[in-house]
Amino acid sequence: SSSSSSSSSSPEKGRRWSWGSHGWLPQSLRSQLLFIHFFTQIMLHNSHRFEPLYPFIRQFLADLIVGGGGDKKRRKTANERNGHGGSYEVPAAIVESAVVSLVVIASRMLDKPESFQFGLELLEILPKTDEKRSILIAEQLAYGVLFLVHEYRREIEDASTWQCIVELVGRGVKHPATAFAGAKTLTLVLTDPQCPFLSLATFHQTTSIAFRYALAVRDKCINLLHVLFRRLVALLKKRTKRGCVVALPKEMQKQVTAAAAAAAASSTDDEGFSSVSGLAAEDLVVWKSCWKPLLNAICSLCWRLKAPHSSQALNVLQQLLLSPDLPGGATSYANHE
Repeated sequence: SSSSSSSSSSPEKGRRWSWGSHGWLPQSLRSQLLFIHFFTQIMLHNSHRFEPLYPFIRQFLADLIVGGGGDKKRRKTANERNGHGGSYEVPAAIVESAVVSLVVIASRMLDKPESFQFGLELLEILPKTDEKRSILIAEQLAYGVLFLVHEYRREIEDASTWQCIVELVGRGVKHPATAFAGAKTLTLVLTDPQCPFLSLATFHQTTSIAFRYALAVRDKCINLLHVLFRRLVALLKKRTKRGCVVALPKEMQKQVTAAAAAAAASSTDDEGFSSVSGLAAEDLVVWKSCWKPLLNAICSLCWRLKAPHSSQALNVLQQLLLSPDLPGGATSYANHE
């Protein structure tokens, strides 16, 4: 009986990471990596059962990724849930393998209409990854996001999922090893008119990310700002298609109301905008949220970059200023600034 009890408790003795009462990762790093590989393959072979398996898939991958990075409070919570009292840290190699597993499983979920939403929810775990622990983790994140955007950018319409993707793309600019993949991802998003992410509400954020990539990758991303200009023109023309003006996104409607109220209280506002009509207020919000950040970004590139990249940025700026699509009041705004 003593031998049987010792044999039954032996797995507990060597346990370094647990998954509730459903399983555990062995002590050897090589065995842990093999375990995650087998886990991924088993889930893929059971893709027709994603609905009942999804809670376990999410818990397993989230505990590995959150336990391997992020803020100390979140890491401690994950480790305490797995019986480590907050003292154990998942190895960076395991986090890297878990990121790959998540991307592979999520892509299979996105391939099936019945599990598409599960795939979107699974992707929300990725921003919790601490890529600072290893450049290999950062690379897996960058190229994983590139793959997902390349394959599913037209199908993903959920705003929260796109925020996760854009956050990861923005983080990719920090290191040369991930900047190329991030620039490629950004290019796919901006050059595809059928990609639903870019809108008037997300234009300011996208301009900021494109500007940072232009500073980091230079010639590969400077022209993206001109692409943004063309996309902005297309978005504004779409609002007035067939003579019907479509309302601005909810995020910008509050700014319109505030601008109209400020204009009503003063004959001339801080931008030199004298009209108090609703249309004038909308124009002012579009200028502040879209046109002004775009022009400021290109102007900054002209003096922050060295030749020949500064000349390239100046050429883009000239094309924009000479374009007939630039708002008629933009010159007076720029002079006022």
